[in-house]
This record gives sequence, C-alpha cells and structure tokens, in this order.
Amino acid sequence: MAEGFEVSYEKIDDILYVGKKGKVKFSVDVSLPSGDLIVDIGFDGYVKGIEIMNASDFFSLKREELAKIKHGKLNIVYGPSYVAVSISLEGLRQPISSSVVVPYSKKLAIAA
Repeated sequence: MAEGFEVSYEKIDDILYVGKKGKVKFSVDVSLPSGDLIVDIGFDGYVKGIEIMNASDFFSLKREELAKIKHGKLNIVYGPSYVAVSISLEGLRQPISSSVVVPYSKKLAIAA
C-alpha cells in the first residue's frame, strides 16, 4: 500500500529524502550506478524513509526540477529476506517513479 511521505531536497548536495519523521535505528546503504541510496529502518523494524544521493542522476532530472517536488509516496513490500521500495514523486508535469530491492530481515532489524 502506498503511503504519503514528506519530501525534502538539498539542491547543493543533490540529496532527496522521502520519509516520515522519527528516530531511525539503523540504515542500509545501497550502491547503484545512478546514485547511492540509504534506506532508514525504524525501531519497529519497518522502513522510515529513503535518501537518494545524486538524485538528479538517479531520476535523470535537473536539480531545479527536483527542487519543485513537494509530495511523494513510498510503496513498501516486505519479503522474507528483502524489502522492495517503490518511490513515486509528484509536483512535475508527469509523476516520476523508481524502485529498489534491498536485503532485509525484520527479525534481524529488531534484534540489532
């Protein structure tokens, strides 16, 4: 199920964050050719948000366009050994989206 999340963009550092406020227990770093991602996991073992480094490269958009985005959704699907996060951003002429699958275990996340 897709939920609305806060979106913030740091134009100078080209970092986009989509997530909920709150404390993060730990983060999972994912390196991709188009930009590095950081998936934040809360104390309840669930994804709190996702931070995208080099966001303009990741989404193939200009920084000025990314700065206009104010609304986002994350669709999060938990599997037995992974979490699939689909990102949908609104505020441009056309919504943009992307997905990433990250190794994940709720049992280990809570125990960490």
